[in-house]
Amino acid sequence: MKISQKDIAKALVEASQEDASHMSAICDNAVLLFRRSNPGKSLRLFPSLVERMLQKKGFDAQATLITPDGNAGEAAESIRKILVDVMKRNVQLNEKADPSLAGGAVLIVGDERFDISLSGALTNLRALLSTSPLASRS
Repeated sequence: MKISQKDIAKALVEASQEDASHMSAICDNAVLLFRRSNPGKSLRLFPSLVERMLQKKGFDAQATLITPDGNAGEAAESIRKILVDVMKRNVQLNEKADPSLAGGAVLIVGDERFDISLSGALTNLRALLSTSPLASRS
């Protein structure tokens, strides 16, 4: 019997409600079941399917704000409120530190990553300059 992606996502959400302490193992088993039941299919859309089911069950959306020192202060609450307005649901905003950012921040919401950090801007500039016609001049 073939088990659908929706069935696996539903089971994952229900199992997480019953025993969140083993979430990592529950996710690993869901991915294994997905791969066995859907050979050749990509896992790419599976996380958003699980996210939609979690939303229906009333779970908070998760977002991560990464700053050089891990403390965005009042800006973190402003960002959380904007996310709540946009997503039309409660959002749990987790803050993390990454000193290599050198300034700015990275916001991760679901599978989207918004990089407004200084190191991200420098990386983009480096890539742009390396492909520029100016780079080939001596």
